[in-house]
Parts: sequence; structure tokens; C-alpha cells
Amino acid sequence: MMTAPAVPSRAIGSEEDMVEWLASPACARLTAFVDSLATAVVGVRTSSAPATSAGAALLLAKLDKLHALADAHPPQRGVPTTGVGLSVRYGDPAFRDWHDALSAAAHDDMAELAAAAAAPAVDGAVGAAALGEEMARYWVDAFGSRARLDYGTGHEVAFVVALLVAADSGVLDASSAAERAALGATVLPAYFALVRRLVTQYRLEPAGSHGVWCVDDYSFLPFLLGAAQLESHAQLRPRAALDADVVACYADQFMFLEQMRHLLVTKAACATFAEACPILSDICRLARTWAAARRGLSALWVAEVLGKFPVAQHFLFGRAFGFAPSAAVRGASAVARATAPATDAADAPPPVDEFVAAVWPPQAVRPTGSPSAQLLDALALASAPFGVSVRGAGGHVSIVEMVQQLFGTTSAAAADSGALAASAAGTCVRAGGGGALGS
Repeated sequence: MMTAPAVPSRAIGSEEDMVEWLASPACARLTAFVDSLATAVVGVRTSSAPATSAGAALLLAKLDKLHALADAHPPQRGVPTTGVGLSVRYGDPAFRDWHDALSAAAHDDMAELAAAAAAPAVDGAVGAAALGEEMARYWVDAFGSRARLDYGTGHEVAFVVALLVAADSGVLDASSAAERAALGATVLPAYFALVRRLVTQYRLEPAGSHGVWCVDDYSFLPFLLGAAQLESHAQLRPRAALDADVVACYADQFMFLEQMRHLLVTKAACATFAEACPILSDICRLARTWAAARRGLSALWVAEVLGKFPVAQHFLFGRAFGFAPSAAVRGASAVARATAPATDAADAPPPVDEFVAAVWPPQAVRPTGSPSAQLLDALALASAPFGVSVRGAGGHVSIVEMVQQLFGTTSAAAADSGALAASAAGTCVRAGGGGALGS
């Protein structure tokens, strides 16, 4: 393996790199860290999360500081008040001013965090200054693209990587269940809330979205962690998330329902929820328990975020979170491409940045070509802990097929979930209308 760079930089540039990334210790560390946070927040409500440590409290203070920067940099085109307004393309240029302020303060903010490190970062001794510099790169990358005026799940990953590096370096005590619960039920919800504000205030574009054929245009982890929060709930089942009264009643307590409330304003204002968010609607209808929903969402996160080249090509890697494809694989790949026989344009595979690794949209919008067997094997290995197979009859599965495999259940179970949803909705006191979200 090549030496990881001192300054975080991109390392994934081809499908061959994707194979190595999905089988790498870095990918395993990342998935294990997210799973540990999900386990820690089972039964923990956002509104009653445990007291935070000094490191987590400092992170919350930095997020509050970014809220203040958003106050200081209002949008130039006004703030839309409806879901219709949010459909306007191209972000507000004021976001660049906000992002410049973020970047200007990032080094000092992360140096303050790194100074609290109790142990050297992984992959060798990384001093506090270098650790702060590396964390600053992940921190800046976690809030969207200044150039493209967009935000997506890759930026969300960058924030989790910053937390992972902080935990591994001793800034945060990841060995403590209380600390992990604080990160999962306090720090991350605060980050998600800030992101929702930025998306709304600056009309940020969704980065690499598949439109309705994705769980959400902007975020993924609020659903995964939110499902974990609800695992031990005595009344709410996944189907309850499709009831507007339940969402209104419990959104402040559970990340899954908070994100659902946001979607009602930003995406489902002009259509039923099933039409605007069919994948998410299917997950809520089909998953019998929140534990099953969490396992399925974990597998989807590996396949749809970590395993997608258009997302993973933007991941940053340094010394504390290192990954570098082997020179031998990259060299062999270059030789193979240079010596490959010419093909007709109609038969040629799509350019590399059109590859959607292993999990494709439905056939009607599926690009030509298919992922390699090696990439499929790597995805299967990375998602194996969550009990998912990425192989279908044609060598791949669509996200629709994967949702059916992961969350499929009997009609009796769905009816049982619906009855519990109605029961939970009856416990909420809410003025005005409500009802099912067009599911």
C-alpha cells in the first residue's frame, strides 16, 4: 500500500480503487463506528440524551458557532417558505460567504479540539497540530461544496469521519457507552439540524441525488440512527412514520421522524409521500420492526453511500483516517485500459464517473454497463454483517429490489404495523388536520 498523505486528499479514482476501498480497514472502521453509535442510541431519545463530555460539548459549541455564521450571512435571494420554493435550482451565492467563514475558522476550531487528544492518532504518531489540520479538512468538507453549492451524503460521511478521528485520537472517549450515546443522540442531531438549515436557507442542490430513487436527496444517517433510537419503543413501528400525527408528536424525540418532518416541507409539499419518496415509503411500509429497519438501512448505507463511486470519489483520506490504493492495482488497471480493444460507441461502458457501483436505479433509468464481479464481491463483503446480498439474477440488484429483499414482510405484518401506528397516533394531542402521508 502507498503511504497515506499527511494532508487529506482524494484517493478513489476508479472502480478498481472502489474494490480496495470496500475491503480496506478504513471502510471497516467507518462502518463499525457508525454501528457502535447506532447501538448506543437504542432507546435514547434526542430530547433526553445523556450529558455530554467536554469534547462533545466543544463540538456542540462549534456547531452553534456555525449557526451564528448563518445568521451573519443571510441569503441574497430571500428564504423560501414552502416546498415549492425549495425546488428552485442553483444555490444562493451567500452560501459561499458562509463557507468562507467556516473555512477561516476551521483550523483554530479543530486545533482547539485536537489539543485535548489523549493519545496519538492511528497509523503512527500524529501530533496535535497535524491532527487539527486533518480534522479541519474533514470539518470543512462536512457542510457542502462551496463551488457547486450542494450538499449530500458524501459530506455527511466527512462529518462522521471527523468524529471517528476525534474518537480514535482520544478527543472523544469512544470506549464509553455514554459518550457514544451523546455523540449519536446529541452531537449528530445538532449537525443534522444545522444541515437542514443550510439546505433550506441557501437552497443547496442535492449532491449526486437519484431523485425519488433514493432514501433522501441530502441525508441518510438520520434514518439509520433514528431507526436504532426506536428499536425498543413499545408502540411505534416503522409504518407509524407514515402518519402525520405521529411525526408531529415525536419528531423532536427521534431523528427518523425529525427527518420525515423536514421532508414533508421540502419534498412532499406537492405530492403524496409515496409519490415523492417511494423508497422511504416502502421501507416504512415493509419493515416489521425497527431492528429490521436498522439492519436494512445499514446495508443500504454501505451499498448506496460507501459503495457508490460518484459519492466515494470525493472522500478524503489522511494519516488518522488513511486509505491508499496499491500502486500495483492502479498500474495494472491503467495498462488494461490502454491495451483494451476498441469498441463501438454503442457498446462502450459509461465514463467512470457515471458508474453507480452495484446498486442501480430501475431498468428504465439504468445506464449501460455493469459493475465488475470484483466490485460486487467487495460490496457483498462490506455489507455482509447486515445480511444483504448485492447479487441479483442479472449480476446486480436495483435499489427497489434491494429494499424488497431487506424489508419485505407479510401483509399480516404490515397490517399489524398499521394498527400500532394508529394506536400511537391516538396518544398524540395535535390541533388541526393530519392523517396518513399518502402512503
